Amino acid sequence: MLKDNNRIEFSRGMSTLMACENMEVETELAKVLEQADNYTIEGDILSLNKARVAPLARFKRVDENDQHALNGTWELDYISGPRIAFDGLFPNRKPEITFNLPEKKATGNGGGVQ
Repeated sequence: MLKDNNRIEFSRGMSTLMACENMEVETELAKVLEQADNYTIEGDILSLNKARVAPLARFKRVDENDQHALNGTWELDYISGPRIAFDGLFPNRKPEITFNLPEKKATGNGGGVQ
């Protein structure tokens, strides 16, 4: 749910554990979504934050969409927590989140196999 002043709240979503080799990443991503209470956008970078601390996760814009700055698909570019090199976590495909503001929905994937 989007609120005033770039506040955000994610409700618990559905997930599948199919083909998940490294559950640490999926667990950390779920924590980020539960903890995030605001977002910032600078250029093509979306940061999900908790209060005023360092970003919990950063996403890079995948598609151009001029309807609203947040609307569209974003690919995970950084996540706090895992001690494994970021690119090594996602050798095939990075997690994505898509905001569909007209329908008030957010969908995504946890990366993994294509």
